[in-house]
Amino acid sequence: MTCDAHAYSVRRINPLQGVMQVLERDAARAISRDGIDWEIQVETESPNTLWGSLNAGRAVRRFFRFGTWSRQSGLWRVPVNPILDIGEMLEESAALVAALEARLGEVPFPPSDRFELWLLDAQSLPLALLATTDDPRRIADLRPQPWQAAPLTEHGFRSPVLDGEPALPGEAQNPRRHAAAVEALIRQAAGPNPVQQWLERDAEGGGRGLAHRVPAALVGRELPAEQFPELPWQTDWPSDRDAALMADYVAWSAPRLLTLHGLGDQTRAALEVAARRQAEVVDGLYPLYPRILDRGLIDAARVEARLRRAAHAKA
Repeated sequence: MTCDAHAYSVRRINPLQGVMQVLERDAARAISRDGIDWEIQVETESPNTLWGSLNAGRAVRRFFRFGTWSRQSGLWRVPVNPILDIGEMLEESAALVAALEARLGEVPFPPSDRFELWLLDAQSLPLALLATTDDPRRIADLRPQPWQAAPLTEHGFRSPVLDGEPALPGEAQNPRRHAAAVEALIRQAAGPNPVQQWLERDAEGGGRGLAHRVPAALVGRELPAEQFPELPWQTDWPSDRDAALMADYVAWSAPRLLTLHGLGDQTRAALEVAARRQAEVVDGLYPLYPRILDRGLIDAARVEARLRRAAHAKA
């Protein structure tokens, strides 16, 4: 039973929530959002018994959720339909777990999603990242939503810039007022007729424009690395107010931004300082940080997070 497997990561974009880790074999894969707890999925044959299907009764291969695994707790299996090939699923899951145990020290895995969908600004340059994929065959099927600064249910972002401004009529009671203000900045920069383009990024950070649903003038264009934002959205804004609002948003996003590969030392150092103010978020994501410049700073955040959890448990 071989333990060969392909290990990689893909970004959880729009809104940015971190980086998903994937370890896969031919017929099994493990997926994790924190590098600690993994969902085990196994592919096996199952009969296609949908009523009215021309393929009714024919066996098709599908992935099924087989269980969860962590180094601390081991494998926990979910109940499996007895019509499935349990023997095959057990064999594949065992090989996958063996590979996962052997490769766990490599987390975070290298990124593979080099195809990126960008919302463009008025100059047709990358403004905000809408989606990524590692498979160009999926591009036609992806239907990204408008750019979001935070999930609709996340109301934690607050900008001191907006706190110092009077709310417009109807905004005062909006729990997403601050995130909505950042989203408005992006919409304004994209202009009244926004354009999106898929670009294939290269090893040097540049990108080649793809032909999917874009004006002919943008097809095949080559953009150098310096024309892409270092973060998943543009951070340079001409207005002092807008620049300050975006800086507040970057600081709030810091724990998640630190999961990204390819950040420069200056940017990563500033993000580590900002992330220190969100100790519990840092503690949940730190296994996914590809580099840590100030280990003492991150360790202090993790200690604070544990103390907070202990105090909450006693309350």
